[in-house]
Amino acid sequence: MIIAANIAGIAFGNVGGCHLTHSFGHSLGAVFELHHGLCVGFFIPYTLQYCQNITNKHLAICKTLDIPAPNAEEGLNNLVSKVRGLLTELEVPLALKDFGISKNDFKEQLPKLVEYAYGDVDTFLSPRPITTEQCERFLKYAYEGKDIDF
Repeated sequence: MIIAANIAGIAFGNVGGCHLTHSFGHSLGAVFELHHGLCVGFFIPYTLQYCQNITNKHLAICKTLDIPAPNAEEGLNNLVSKVRGLLTELEVPLALKDFGISKNDFKEQLPKLVEYAYGDVDTFLSPRPITTEQCERFLKYAYEGKDIDF
């Protein structure tokens, strides 16, 4: 694990970070005291969906993983499905509410979640910029396990 973490650190340093998966992961982990890797991994499908409007880089991932991608939209859907399948295998929840976060706690902490995510340095590395309003909407979707469609 230490070798894998080191390799990841070197990669982050060479490409400028991981953007929204880490921003939201940092926020969720800080507010609800959840494991960093769990939080970051959880946000991968949502971030892929959010960024689809401005990039097709997910097609390179599809090609590398031999995931069918006859077009950008189907490739994204297939990739998100595969990631969610892996998360399920690893017993990672697919919705924030399934982390045991009550609706009331989520609503109460939402302003702090947005503040932390939006203010995180990785947010500024996102290929698709995000506003505080979009951060809030993104988190609400993730709480319910709803696909990002904006």
